[in-house]
Amino acid sequence: MAFPHARPAFPGAFRWAVPALLMVVALAAAGSTPARAGETEERVRKLIRQVRGEAFYWDRFGQEYGWFASWTTRNFETNGRLAAAHLLGQMGSVASAAVPALIDVLLTGPNDVNTGDGILPLRSMVAKALGEIGDPAAIGPLIDKLKVREPCSLGPGASLGSPLTTPPVGVGHPAIVEALASFGPLARPAIPVLEDLASTTTDAGFRTLVGQALQQIRPAPAAP
Repeated sequence: MAFPHARPAFPGAFRWAVPALLMVVALAAAGSTPARAGETEERVRKLIRQVRGEAFYWDRFGQEYGWFASWTTRNFETNGRLAAAHLLGQMGSVASAAVPALIDVLLTGPNDVNTGDGILPLRSMVAKALGEIGDPAAIGPLIDKLKVREPCSLGPGASLGSPLTTPPVGVGHPAIVEALASFGPLARPAIPVLEDLASTTTDAGFRTLVGQALQQIRPAPAAP
């Protein structure tokens, strides 16, 4: 026995139901986008304060610091600033508002910190973050820091005579070289400094790193 097709309870319902549903979804998305953008901007603002050492919100895993973190974490301030640079780098170009603060930390320090039982690579992480964010405004300051060779900053219990404090390669230089390489041909002004480092360094690993950076930065030869 054949059954007749059921008629819709509201004739023409399907003509407006789908467009209406799409409109609801679009309005919901439009309403949530500014909220997400505002949350991102607020996170960047807080991380700028943290990388400057003014306030501390999150550890390097993005977990909020507890009430007693400053009492229970060794080298809390340095670790907090290091965490902020790491988190900003992970955000990429959306963290471009942090570039001036990161440049300031790069240029004025502290450098990578010798704690007495290891290195907290603050300046190296700042350089890495600048490369990950990708704002060309960082290229000049990165080159400037590559021109000078400085010892580590000293934490409690560290010694100026420690080999960790004055390594054979400039402190932070490997991270700076990698950051410059990430800009590709935009970092062409760095070529003379990199060529000088490649010819004068006694560290074979660093020489290889500089050579790889030069390959990424030099423009590709024109096709014959």
